[in-house]
Amino acid sequence: MTSINNKALNPAEAQQSAPLGDAKAGDAGSSPSMSAMKQDLSGLVMEKKIVRRATIAYVTAVCLIALLTVVGQTLIHITLRIHSEDGTKINVGGRQRMLSQKMSLETLGLIYYAQCNPPNTTFAASIAPTLTTLRRSAINLWTASHTDLQAGSSALGISAEKDAGVLAAYTVLAPRFARLAGNMAAFDTGNKNDPATMSDLIDDILPARQSFLVQMNDIVSTYQTISDGRIYWLIVIEVVLLVFTLFVLILEVFFVVRPALQHMRNIQRIKKASLA
Repeated sequence: MTSINNKALNPAEAQQSAPLGDAKAGDAGSSPSMSAMKQDLSGLVMEKKIVRRATIAYVTAVCLIALLTVVGQTLIHITLRIHSEDGTKINVGGRQRMLSQKMSLETLGLIYYAQCNPPNTTFAASIAPTLTTLRRSAINLWTASHTDLQAGSSALGISAEKDAGVLAAYTVLAPRFARLAGNMAAFDTGNKNDPATMSDLIDDILPARQSFLVQMNDIVSTYQTISDGRIYWLIVIEVVLLVFTLFVLILEVFFVVRPALQHMRNIQRIKKASLA
């Protein structure tokens, strides 16, 4: 009887142990899905880190390129402004050469017609007043421009001269300018009807204007050399900025874009492996 009861109880015990077996089977079945979820979470965390690092690196590279662009444009703007000032100085210096010749020739013309015998009434009545006005205008502009080139002029858009070479050239020009200006003043105050006085004045005007012309020509050449040098350095700066910008772009490709794509491929492989 005891053995029969034990046998009768065995089915009940088997029924009670069945849910436990099912639970163990369920746990065993759920373990792969839990592993897949952990892998997905790990992939998401890795993906976020990669995106964050790539974003920081990309934004840094873009900001650096933008900074280089701003610096380049600022340097170009400053150089163009300075070059424009150099152009004005070259033009005014060239005009100084022309004015020195113009007022000298007009003075010589007035002396010549003043010495005519008999007097040229047509010249005295119509030509002399106009020529005198033109001569005075040329002298005034010549004198003012000589000062503006050295001290600067807001009207002309030029600053005071600071280059040591140009200032030294103006030091050499100063006595030549004074000599020619003195000749112009001597004509205005001298006796135009005295042949000896006018002859001496002619003899001094001719070498004075030539001496001024030669030195002023040297100054204009110096202006041109300085301007060419600034253009050269502008080209050098532009090339350096271009090379550095390209270098930053190459670094961005190798250290931002390429690693990001590689990590994205790795994440895709991990996801495919977890689904398999």
